[in-house]
Amino acid sequence: METKNILRDEVVLRRRGDFPFLSTHPELVYFDNAATTQKPQSVLWSQQNWYQNLNSNPLRGMYDLSAKATAQYERARALVASFIGANTDEIIFTSGATMGLNFLALMQTANCQKGDEILVSVLEHHANLLPWQELARRNGARLVYIEPDENGFLSVDALTRQMSTRTKIVALTGMSNVVGNPPALKHISQLIHKNNALFFVDGAQLIAHQAINVHALDIDALSFSGHKLYGPMGIGVLYLRRQLAEQVPPIFVGGEMISEVTRDHFTLAPIPQRFEAGTVNAAGAVGLAKAIEYVQELGMNNIAAREQELTMYLLQQMQSLPAVQILGSANASDHCGLVSFNLADVHAHDVATILASEGIAVRAGHHCAAVLHQFFGVPASVRVSLSWYNTRGEIDKFIRVLATVRGRMGYE
Repeated sequence: METKNILRDEVVLRRRGDFPFLSTHPELVYFDNAATTQKPQSVLWSQQNWYQNLNSNPLRGMYDLSAKATAQYERARALVASFIGANTDEIIFTSGATMGLNFLALMQTANCQKGDEILVSVLEHHANLLPWQELARRNGARLVYIEPDENGFLSVDALTRQMSTRTKIVALTGMSNVVGNPPALKHISQLIHKNNALFFVDGAQLIAHQAINVHALDIDALSFSGHKLYGPMGIGVLYLRRQLAEQVPPIFVGGEMISEVTRDHFTLAPIPQRFEAGTVNAAGAVGLAKAIEYVQELGMNNIAAREQELTMYLLQQMQSLPAVQILGSANASDHCGLVSFNLADVHAHDVATILASEGIAVRAGHHCAAVLHQFFGVPASVRVSLSWYNTRGEIDKFIRVLATVRGRMGYE
C-alpha cells in the first residue's frame, strides 16, 4: 500500500537527478508538463539498450534475437494492461492519443449513421473533437455539445440533458488540458450504458495524474500518449474493450495483422495484432513500459498528493496578485496541476514571452481547445502545468516575474 505524500521536498530534489533534461537545464523552470513531461534516465537507457543490443523486428523472425524482441514488446503490452486495469489483448499500441482517437472514429463509421448523435463536451482537446466532427460530416450524424458550468465542470446532469435515444457515442476528456476538472467518469459511464451508447475517453491529460482502472470505470475505450507519462514521444495506447474490438474492422491493413492471405481475400490475426499493421514501435513500447515502472515506484497516489500541494501553493500565490484572471475553479483541488490564466491588458503571448526571457517555460495560446476558450470568452490563455518534480522555489520565481509583467508592458 502506498504511503500518502512521501514525495517531500528532499525526496523530490534527489529524484530530480533521475532526469537528465533537468540536470542539463538547471536554471530552467519547466512549467509545460501538460504538453510533454521530461524523461527519467531509465527510459532513455531502455531505448538505447533496445537499439544497441536487441534491435530486430518483433513477430517476424525465427531467430533468438527476434524472439527476445517479441517477448519484450509483449511484456510492455502486459505492463500497460496491468497499469490501467485492462486485459492484455485489449491494448493496442499507437503513435499517440490523437491516432487512437482517430482510430476510434474511423472504427465507428458503420455504427454511426445519418441522424445518429455523437456527444462531446465544450472542454475537448481538438484531438477528441475533430475526428468526431469528421465522422458526423461524412455520415450525416449530429454532433451535440455538453456544456460545462462557469468553472468548466462537466456534470452528470448536463450530460443527461443532452442524451437522447439517438445518442450512439459519447466521447469525453478524462481531464481538461486547460482547467483540469476530471469529470465523474464512473457515474457518467453508468448513464451512457443505460442509454445503450458507447463511452470513449481521451485520457491524454489524466493518465499522468490519477490512477485509472478502465474495467472498474466501465469505459469502452481509452486513448493516451506515452510522452505525457514520462515516456517517449511517438508511442501511445488505445484500450479497446474486447467485446467492441471483436465488432470493429481494422483501420490499417498490411503485414502482421493477418492470419492468412490468398489472391482473393485475407483473414484477420487475433486481437490485438489485427490492429497493429506494419512494423511496430517496439523501442517506444519498451520505453513506455519503463516509464510506467518508474511512476509505479513513486506511486500514483504519491504523485497526485505532491501535485495537489504544489497546485495549492501556486494558486494561492497567483490569487494574491492583482489583475490575474484564473480560468476555471478557484479551488486548487479542481485543477490537478493545471492553472490557466490571463493577465489584465496583456496578451497571453506577451506574458509567456516575458516569462521565457527569465527562464520560465509556460504555454500560451488556446492549447488545442479553441471551443473552450470561446466558452470562456477569451482568445487565449497562459497555462502553467506542474509535475511532481517541480518545486516551491520554482513557483516563487514564477510569481516574482509574473508580478513584473504588467509594469514591463507599461501598465500600473
